[in-house]
Amino acid sequence: MSRWRRVVGFAAGLVLVIAVGEASARFAEAFGPPVLRWYDASTQLKVDQMEKADGARVVFAGTSMVWQGMVPAEFTALDPQGRTAYNAALAGGIPAVMEPWLLEEVVPRLNPDLVVWGLSSMDFSASYGEANLERYRDALATRTGTLAAMERATARVSALVRYRSVLRHPVAMFGSDKEAVESDFDAAAAVLGDDGERMDFEVELGERRAGQIEARLAAYRIDESDIEAIYRTAEALRQRGIEVILVEMPVPSRYVALHPNGAADVAAAHETINAIGDIFDLEVVDLRYGFTDDDFVDFTHLTETGAARLTASLTATLSAVPSPLPRPSEAPLEDDVAPPSSTSSSTTTTTTLPDAVLTDFIATANRTIRVFDGLYLNLLGGDDGRRSAAYWTSAQHAGKHESLFRAAESGGFEVVMMGSSLAVNGFDPSLFAELDGRKAFNAGLAGLSAEQM
Repeated sequence: MSRWRRVVGFAAGLVLVIAVGEASARFAEAFGPPVLRWYDASTQLKVDQMEKADGARVVFAGTSMVWQGMVPAEFTALDPQGRTAYNAALAGGIPAVMEPWLLEEVVPRLNPDLVVWGLSSMDFSASYGEANLERYRDALATRTGTLAAMERATARVSALVRYRSVLRHPVAMFGSDKEAVESDFDAAAAVLGDDGERMDFEVELGERRAGQIEARLAAYRIDESDIEAIYRTAEALRQRGIEVILVEMPVPSRYVALHPNGAADVAAAHETINAIGDIFDLEVVDLRYGFTDDDFVDFTHLTETGAARLTASLTATLSAVPSPLPRPSEAPLEDDVAPPSSTSSSTTTTTTLPDAVLTDFIATANRTIRVFDGLYLNLLGGDDGRRSAAYWTSAQHAGKHESLFRAAESGGFEVVMMGSSLAVNGFDPSLFAELDGRKAFNAGLAGLSAEQM
């Protein structure tokens, strides 16, 4: 046999082997368990949903708090513009995970106009998230590098490549291994809504669940890498013409209690979110108020009615105020409002706020009065410094109130710095004391105008 015939025979045999292997792989893929190629089973199902969707003008991003808390269909139904929405939040979707997920997977598939990014203290915990990012980057579909890119390209057309992880371990096709994989995907599908939202409303308040959350918040401190991830992601999105709005999520008191320093740690996250908004020029919407522990099925996730209320509050807030949203500290005072022009039309246009927004405004005003009554008494040394949980306007307020109480026992302060979030982030009592010699306290609270001071 000539050399040419041997080459042709070898090539034909190779093609036949590949063809048989490809046919076998396709058969196995059709009847065997699915292959996990993404961060988790829910992520894989979300990718399938986004591939089939005709885009979405609004995307919700964040951890499972957002995944369960923001309902796209509810948002679209209430939104005056009727904007379509998709919930792209992930379990454990801290900022370092959201960065590649949003920029590399979500935005190219959905092409949104707006990203609403929900945040809480969990997003900034230095004890949580590293393993999540490692798992995200190690998934078959999201690995980086030339070989990974070649594998993904080949997997699009070849079941042999796509299903090889199962074919290499035939035991995964049968018995307990197969059942475990299928159970994982079945469980993910059971709680996944049509628009990406999570619908897992089973109450879970046991010690095991509490321990999981407590471990994620252990030795709590703000992780700068997550702040940097938010900045990079927001900048990349804005460069593509996509607006970014940050939302501070509601949490139950039992979640706050799992932090090493309780409300003080949550206050640190609150100040961080407001600082991110101020420094990076991102709008921040505070949706923490109006919820009780009964509105949560566990330590972090809202009930079905709680999620509907949160979504309605978000929609009302975004639709009631022109975009971009003015920050509370930038709202004009009454003295700054220009008087009506004598040449203006006699017809007066009145803007009516939705009832839910008006109710929130009134409640916030009443809380503000109580806050500064209490703060004033502390400064005068006329209060015992202990309040019930219902008293506090925010975790930041609770933390600062406690600081005042402790300081009163050691002589108090000579200088008090007041103001909104600009004062919170702009005044450094330690530096002031170093330069001036007097002991100072930053009593600023985010979202307060000069009149409220």
